[in-house]
Amino acid sequence: MGVGVCWGYTSVGNIKMRKKKELTENKKKNIFFIVFSSFLLVALLFTNKKENSLHKNSKWTFGKVIDIVPGRNKYIEYQYYVNGNLYEGSDPYNYGWPEHHRTGKPVLNKFYNVEYDSLNPKYAKIFIEKKSYFDYELPEINGIKTKGIIENISSISDNYIDLYIKYKSYNKYFSFRSRFHKDSLPCIDYSKCLDSEIDLMVVEKYPELNDVYFQSYDRTTRRISKLINK
Repeated sequence: MGVGVCWGYTSVGNIKMRKKKELTENKKKNIFFIVFSSFLLVALLFTNKKENSLHKNSKWTFGKVIDIVPGRNKYIEYQYYVNGNLYEGSDPYNYGWPEHHRTGKPVLNKFYNVEYDSLNPKYAKIFIEKKSYFDYELPEINGIKTKGIIENISSISDNYIDLYIKYKSYNKYFSFRSRFHKDSLPCIDYSKCLDSEIDLMVVEKYPELNDVYFQSYDRTTRRISKLINK
């Protein structure tokens, strides 16, 4: 008789423990669902607010693709300038929500249109199209006049020389290479090129670019070749 009573108490106790465990697990699931839903709602509201502000205060520039990150959620990293300040952004590789413009495939180190929020320039989208900037035509170079310094010279053949130039724009220093025929050097005399000054016109929308960069023999040749084969 005593054993039966003991077994009865044990069964009731086990049932209560199971119910308590189930209630705890359900409570955890409910808490997780509430937290996740709240996080999702906040993210959607923030994205919607950002989208509305971007469309309301829309301005345009161009940016450069600096990385294409592979994986399940493949995305594009890019950089752009607004009023001389450098910004970096990342967008989905493919078309998705919120709407992203994709009519071509992004190419590393190529330039594309970027729409940004004039009140908050870190809010931006890159527009990937079939053609990137500067493949066929030059940017509108009506920006900032400055002086560059030729820091190094390298003769790559009997006729062509690479000039390595450094300059300052928007309180930042930039360096680039440009290739010239010996008869058309911007410093006139090859023997006097090193450490001499050179006139530059910096692209206002992207101060890493300038007229002498685009005048480089190899870049000009590629651009002409693309125009011919267009």
